[in-house]
Amino acid sequence: MNKNHQSPFFSIIIPSYNRARYLSAAINSILNQEFNDWECIVVDDGSTDNTQEVVSSFTDSRVRYYYKQNEERSVARNFGIKNAAGQYICFLDSDDEYYPHHLKTLYNFIINKNFPVAMFYTGIVENRDGKLVYRNFYDEKKFNHPIFYIWEKFLLINSVCLHRNILEEHRFPEKFNVWEDTHLWLRIAAQYSFYQIPENTTVWNIHDKASVSKAFSMVNTQHVKNYLNCISYLFETHGDLLKPFLTEKNKKEYQLRKLKMFLSITFNTADYKTFLELYFLGLKHVDKKILSKLVFRKVFKRLRRRIIRD
Repeated sequence: MNKNHQSPFFSIIIPSYNRARYLSAAINSILNQEFNDWECIVVDDGSTDNTQEVVSSFTDSRVRYYYKQNEERSVARNFGIKNAAGQYICFLDSDDEYYPHHLKTLYNFIINKNFPVAMFYTGIVENRDGKLVYRNFYDEKKFNHPIFYIWEKFLLINSVCLHRNILEEHRFPEKFNVWEDTHLWLRIAAQYSFYQIPENTTVWNIHDKASVSKAFSMVNTQHVKNYLNCISYLFETHGDLLKPFLTEKNKKEYQLRKLKMFLSITFNTADYKTFLELYFLGLKHVDKKILSKLVFRKVFKRLRRRIIRD
C-alpha cells in the first residue's frame, strides 16, 4: 500500500463505473464527516461518462482521483487498497452514503479497543425510495461465530472497516465480480477478530440501477455461473482456513439456496429458457435429487394453478 505521504487515520475507497450522477452525494457524505482525518480514493474503473469532471469539482486535497481501464469492481477495489495510506480502510459504493457520524463512531470504538488489527462493522439503513429500513446486527447467541453470520446473511461493504495489515494479506478475488466481497469477509473472519458496532452509520440506497438490484432482477446464466464458481473457488483455494467452520456440505447447501432464489426469479417472470439453463447448471454443483425435486415442485405448482384457474 502507498505510504509516500502523511498517513491519515482512514482511507475510504470508492470504485465507480459510469455513476457520475450519484457520485457527488457519496463524496459529499465523506466531506461532511464529523471526523476529519481521512483520505478518499475514487477509482474510476474506465467510465465513459463525466466521472472525472464530477470528482474534479471537489477541491479538497483529501479527495484523490485515479483512472484505470475497466476491469470490474474487485480489481478496482484492490487498486484502491494498493494506493491507500490510511491505518484503517473503509469502502463506499458510488451510489451510497455515510451519515456524518460514521467515521467518528468507528474511531471512538477503535481507540477504546486499543487499535486492534481487526474487522469492524456498523449498522446500516436501507433507503428504498425514501422509506428507511434498519438492518439487523450480528447476534452472538444465534450465530456463535461471526463467520456463520457472514455465511447466512451478508456484510454490506459500506459498513465494513479493516485494519490495513489485514489487507496486506487478503484482497478481493479478481477473477470474480459477484460474491467477491463475501469471499473476502469469510477469509478475514476465519483469522481475525470481528466487532459489531450497533450504531446505524451508513445508507444503502436501493434503486433500479444499483448493481445488487440488477443482479437479482435480471438473471442470466453467466451471472449465476460466476456466483456458484466463486463459492467453489473459496473452498478450493482456502479450504484449510475454513475447515474449522464450514464443510463441503455447507458449500453445496449454500449453492442450492442461491440456485433456489435464482430459479424462483426466472420461473416467476416466465423466463423458462433461463430456468432450464440454471437447472442443468445446478446439476454440476449441488445434490441432483434435491434440485430435481425442487424444479418438479415448481413446475407442478404452476401447472396446478393454471388448471384450477382454467
